Amino acid sequence: MCAVARFLYFAALTLWVGGLWIVGFYAAPAVFAVLKDDHVLAGEITSHFFAAIGWIGIVTAPCLLAFKVVVSRPRGDALRQARFWIIVVMLALALIEQFYMQPMMAEIKAQALPLPVMKSALAGRFDFWHRATEIMYTIVSLLGAWLVYLETRSR
Repeated sequence: MCAVARFLYFAALTLWVGGLWIVGFYAAPAVFAVLKDDHVLAGEITSHFFAAIGWIGIVTAPCLLAFKVVVSRPRGDALRQARFWIIVVMLALALIEQFYMQPMMAEIKAQALPLPVMKSALAGRFDFWHRATEIMYTIVSLLGAWLVYLETRSR
């Protein structure tokens, strides 16, 4: 059972962290490159990617944490491991982005209608939150890289 649980742990970690890297550093830039003349459409498409990877993190992180708690020897040792707290921070940031920042950006876009948000008086406010989410996403991606490094180093 432990081998199966370990496999599932690494599969979930790969899905989340690999997905973060693919979406943020390949897929989104590729969509904007292809749709360079239509940033509104590119933003709408990539927002779905970011929402999906956000949900993947929100679903997989508790599973990763549960694995850490269950397999830690002695019991309770997981709370003393950097890997456990990296997952907690990644989850917290994913929740903030998914349930606070993304809805705020959607509200700003809705307030800008009928204009595209970047052609409205709300462009500066939207740009601020967009940059904040970019920074947060990068932090989560870097924490994911650190987690993968720690996990591979410990094997």
